[in-house]
Amino acid sequence: MHQEKDRVDSSHPANAAILACLERFERLSSYVQSAPRGRVDEWELGAHPDLVSLLWDEVDPHLPKRCAWIVHGRPALVRPKTGVVFGFVSGTNLIVLRVPRALHAAFGLDERFQLRLRHPEGAACEPDWVSAPFERVRELARAAYDAAE
Repeated sequence: MHQEKDRVDSSHPANAAILACLERFERLSSYVQSAPRGRVDEWELGAHPDLVSLLWDEVDPHLPKRCAWIVHGRPALVRPKTGVVFGFVSGTNLIVLRVPRALHAAFGLDERFQLRLRHPEGAACEPDWVSAPFERVRELARAAYDAAE
């Protein structure tokens, strides 16, 4: 179990690639590792406030445990028990969730929704990350939460 002050488990294998990808495009250098929501002004997160609100105010309260967190300067969702990052807001138009590839077809997520996140060395971070359609964010976030073990 992770403590609130260090919720993101940087040693968890599921986080290795995504943390490297997010660090590459870090927005707030003073929050290199992680920070709880409320540690910074949400307007300074480099993400559209409507998307931040959707992720943190409309999705997060419906998860089994509160998961709102800041990861490499981005609004994110991190499962408290495991420290696995399973969602984040990217810029002004994307909510990105880690939905297991085995579930993509069941949710109607074809390759149009898959993100091509790149590791600093150029390799793809992993195939599970998808751009979540706004009308499906809540159900996809629950699937991502369940898989973030």
